[in-house]
Amino acid sequence: MVKAVIKKCFCIAIVYCCAVLSVSAEERDAKLSSASGGADGVIFSVRPLAILYVELTGLPVGESQVLVAAGKNVHDYHLSLSDAARLKKARHVFWMGAQNEAVLIAVANKEASLGKWQSVANAQHQWLSWKPQLALIRQYSQLLQAALPALSENIAANEAALLAVLNDEFSGWQQQVQSVKISPVLMAHSAFSQWVQALSMPAPVYYSTGHSHGKAAQGGRQSLKIQQRIMAGEISCAIEEPDAHFDQLERKFPQLQTIMLEPMADSQALEQGAWLQFWRYNWRKLSVCAGVPS
Repeated sequence: MVKAVIKKCFCIAIVYCCAVLSVSAEERDAKLSSASGGADGVIFSVRPLAILYVELTGLPVGESQVLVAAGKNVHDYHLSLSDAARLKKARHVFWMGAQNEAVLIAVANKEASLGKWQSVANAQHQWLSWKPQLALIRQYSQLLQAALPALSENIAANEAALLAVLNDEFSGWQQQVQSVKISPVLMAHSAFSQWVQALSMPAPVYYSTGHSHGKAAQGGRQSLKIQQRIMAGEISCAIEEPDAHFDQLERKFPQLQTIMLEPMADSQALEQGAWLQFWRYNWRKLSVCAGVPS
């Protein structure tokens, strides 16, 4: 069954690539030249939005157009004077909305009358789950079609292709998870929790430390209970993120496997195909740690 799933995912991926490349070079160049300046004057609050912009429009995007640069912690970000100037000059600003980027609320509200600020997400960590992510892509596509009417047809076609390959990929992973018995994974916070549960994995166990986005550490009794479950082999996989680590637990329990997932797609290039690679990167890490057969 696993081989059949992999074969199906590969076929869908080929269809996606063909859909993206189906427009002739001449037609693409003609549309890009009339697309209101292309991606010039566009700012993205975070890297995932920049990658999805490239996926949907086919327009090139530069690193300087991403407000929170790769490797930087979005939770520690502070708006600088230079960033404020960049935002003021921009024609379009795409951001993840108030629930994800509170630091930008004041600026967005101040410039609301200009109509250039576009909130793409409606929920916290929406780009890191399955079905909510698909809804985000649909909404983003609608915003981009309105902003770039000359590319509306291409954007709609790229949206359909991207949604198809993502949905099939996620469905394949879910089937792989359902084929084996999996123990709950350990998490420091909830960024990837919806995705993990959507794959039919057990609900994650949360182990809060003083470095989990500033949240207070759990009480000693709760921490001890979790450590006992690790010792008994009930928990064998811990999900780390760039700002959430399990160094002490790893030293204390060598049998605990830790993986570093990537919520902001920091290692991915700003190019078409990067969004699928972003998710495959995270899936490879999770499947190995959780013991899902490939």
